[in-house]
Amino acid sequence: MNSYKYLMNKIYPARVNDQPDMQFYKEMIKAHFKLQSAVIGDESLILDYRNAFFFLRNHIHNAVKDGYRLITNQLDEADKNQLEENIHKLETPLYDISELEKILSYINLIFSAYDLTQINEKSYQTVTETV
Repeated sequence: MNSYKYLMNKIYPARVNDQPDMQFYKEMIKAHFKLQSAVIGDESLILDYRNAFFFLRNHIHNAVKDGYRLITNQLDEADKNQLEENIHKLETPLYDISELEKILSYINLIFSAYDLTQINEKSYQTVTETV
């Protein structure tokens, strides 16, 4: 959960006292808990978990692509390749929480080397100046 929060705060810096939207994450955790605590492999619970995980993974994928677009000109070749590889992993049918955490940790490591808040402010200023 911390890696998800960090990623969302890094890419979409919140206003003062705002928190990143945790709904996708909470739904996935709830569905995972129900699946793990079920006595018998209920197909509806498996489907609920896979759906919740799918929406979380897509939300993360979209956020990472937004962050990637912000810093694509600043990335060195190694970071660019690693980020593209992890974006590709998010596009595959992945339903393992521990694997998602590994991907998030690595993406956060790359994004932590860049100041996205300064880039976000410049993008915002450019948009407001054109309006």
